Amino acid sequence: MKNSHRIGAVIQARVGSTRLPRKALAKVSGKTSTGHVIERLKKAKGLEVVLAVPDTKADRVLEGVGKRHGVKVFAGSETNVLERTIKAAEFAGLKHVVRVCGDS
Repeated sequence: MKNSHRIGAVIQARVGSTRLPRKALAKVSGKTSTGHVIERLKKAKGLEVVLAVPDTKADRVLEGVGKRHGVKVFAGSETNVLERTIKAAEFAGLKHVVRVCGDS
Protein backbone atom coordinates (compact mmCIF):
# COMPACT_ATOMS: atom_id res chain seq x y z
CA MET A 1 0.00 0.00 0.00
CA LYS A 2 1.34 3.39 -0.97
CA ASN A 3 1.91 5.91 1.84
CA SER A 4 -0.52 8.79 1.23
CA HIS A 5 1.49 11.16 3.43
CA ARG A 6 4.80 11.06 1.54
CA ILE A 7 6.74 14.22 2.21
CA GLY A 8 9.56 15.34 -0.01
CA ALA A 9 11.98 18.08 -0.85
CA VAL A 10 12.25 19.03 -4.50
CA ILE A 11 15.59 20.70 -5.12
CA GLN A 12 15.62 23.11 -8.05
CA ALA A 13 19.02 23.44 -9.71
CA ARG A 14 20.32 24.69 -13.05
CA VAL A 15 23.62 25.70 -14.58
CA GLY A 16 22.27 28.68 -16.53
CA SER A 17 22.52 31.40 -13.91
CA THR A 18 23.21 34.81 -15.43
CA ARG A 19 24.76 36.33 -12.30
CA LEU A 20 27.02 33.36 -11.50
CA PRO A 21 26.99 30.73 -14.24
CA ARG A 22 27.26 27.10 -13.08
CA LYS A 23 26.89 28.09 -9.40
CA ALA A 24 25.00 24.85 -8.74
CA LEU A 25 28.28 23.08 -9.56
CA ALA A 26 30.52 25.46 -7.59
CA LYS A 27 32.87 23.54 -5.32
CA VAL A 28 32.63 24.22 -1.59
CA SER A 29 34.96 22.15 0.58
CA GLY A 30 35.44 19.70 -2.26
CA LYS A 31 31.74 19.14 -3.07
CA THR A 32 29.30 20.92 -5.35
CA SER A 33 26.91 23.33 -3.69
CA THR A 34 24.03 21.14 -4.91
CA GLY A 35 25.74 18.08 -3.42
CA HIS A 36 25.90 19.80 -0.03
CA VAL A 37 22.16 20.62 -0.20
CA ILE A 38 21.33 17.01 -1.12
CA GLU A 39 23.42 15.60 1.72
CA ARG A 40 21.84 17.92 4.28
CA LEU A 41 18.30 17.08 3.18
CA LYS A 42 19.00 13.35 3.19
CA LYS A 43 19.67 13.63 6.94
CA ALA A 44 16.02 14.53 7.55
CA LYS A 45 14.15 11.42 8.65
CA GLY A 46 11.31 10.35 6.38
CA LEU A 47 12.00 12.98 3.72
CA GLU A 48 12.20 11.92 0.08
CA VAL A 49 14.70 14.04 -1.86
CA VAL A 50 14.28 14.74 -5.58
CA LEU A 51 16.56 16.86 -7.76
CA ALA A 52 14.62 18.76 -10.46
CA VAL A 53 16.71 20.11 -13.32
CA PRO A 54 15.92 21.66 -16.71
CA ASP A 55 15.75 19.23 -19.62
CA THR A 56 18.61 20.87 -21.50
CA LYS A 57 21.88 19.45 -22.71
CA ALA A 58 23.85 21.85 -20.48
CA ASP A 59 21.96 20.75 -17.35
CA ARG A 60 22.59 17.03 -17.86
CA VAL A 61 25.70 17.36 -15.72
CA LEU A 62 23.39 17.99 -12.75
CA GLU A 63 21.66 14.67 -13.33
CA GLY A 64 25.00 13.05 -12.56
CA VAL A 65 25.26 14.99 -9.29
CA GLY A 66 21.87 13.69 -8.19
CA LYS A 67 22.66 10.12 -9.15
CA ARG A 68 26.04 10.22 -7.38
CA HIS A 69 24.23 11.30 -4.22
CA GLY A 70 21.57 8.61 -4.56
CA VAL A 71 18.48 10.75 -5.16
CA LYS A 72 15.82 10.65 -7.85
CA VAL A 73 16.35 13.11 -10.67
CA PHE A 74 13.60 14.69 -12.76
CA ALA A 75 14.27 16.75 -15.89
CA GLY A 76 11.54 19.17 -16.94
CA SER A 77 10.75 22.62 -18.25
CA GLU A 78 13.65 25.03 -18.31
CA THR A 79 11.44 28.12 -18.08
CA ASN A 80 8.49 27.00 -15.94
CA VAL A 81 9.99 26.20 -12.54
CA LEU A 82 6.61 25.66 -10.86
CA GLU A 83 5.63 23.10 -13.48
CA ARG A 84 9.00 21.37 -13.05
CA THR A 85 8.47 21.22 -9.27
CA ILE A 86 4.95 19.79 -9.59
CA LYS A 87 5.98 17.20 -12.17
CA ALA A 88 9.02 16.19 -10.08
CA ALA A 89 6.74 15.68 -7.07
CA GLU A 90 4.34 13.59 -9.17
CA PHE A 91 7.28 11.62 -10.60
CA ALA A 92 8.38 10.73 -7.06
CA GLY A 93 4.85 10.09 -5.77
CA LEU A 94 4.97 12.88 -3.21
CA LYS A 95 1.89 14.31 -1.53
CA HIS A 96 3.55 17.19 0.37
CA VAL A 97 6.48 19.14 -1.02
CA VAL A 98 9.02 21.69 0.11
CA ARG A 99 10.84 23.50 -2.69
CA VAL A 100 14.55 24.00 -2.05
CA CYS A 101 17.16 25.93 -4.05
CA GLY A 102 20.05 23.74 -5.11
CA ASP A 103 22.69 26.41 -4.73
CA SER A 104 21.85 27.91 -1.34
